[in-house]
Amino acid sequence: MRSIWNGDVVSEGLGAMGPTPVQPGGPEILIGAGTPQAVRRVGRYADGFIAAAANAPAVNDLYQIALESWESEGRTGRPRLAGVASYALGPNAADKVGGYIRHYYSFLGDAAENMARNAISTPEAIKDTIRDMEGIGMDEVVFLPSVAEMDQLERLEDII
Repeated sequence: MRSIWNGDVVSEGLGAMGPTPVQPGGPEILIGAGTPQAVRRVGRYADGFIAAAANAPAVNDLYQIALESWESEGRTGRPRLAGVASYALGPNAADKVGGYIRHYYSFLGDAAENMARNAISTPEAIKDTIRDMEGIGMDEVVFLPSVAEMDQLERLEDII
């Protein structure tokens, strides 16, 4: 991708591809993965790691692997750490976010049910997620409303 973004010829007879990105070097690349083997790719190919912001110790364990791969590739600084957290707030929030998660992650079987039971559905859970992710050095948490209602953004805004 970076070769294409830099305007390099990536295949004989093809020529350069475009258009080139607005930002030098192209957009930020974050690798999202749940296995150590996949997370090790961060050092070579990415600018950072993105995880489900659900379990701070587990995210931190994976991020440590990303850091090790970063250092083994001789890169300076540190990889960016971002997280995504699905939520719903308000009346019947637990049922709403749970239903979304069960449907979206149905291919995971019992794991989807566990995720649904632990879904973020209260102001306290939003605050706990922010605190826990801050505690492991996460740069950014993206809260993903799991209910297609505009008041979800307003409810989140009132909390953060």
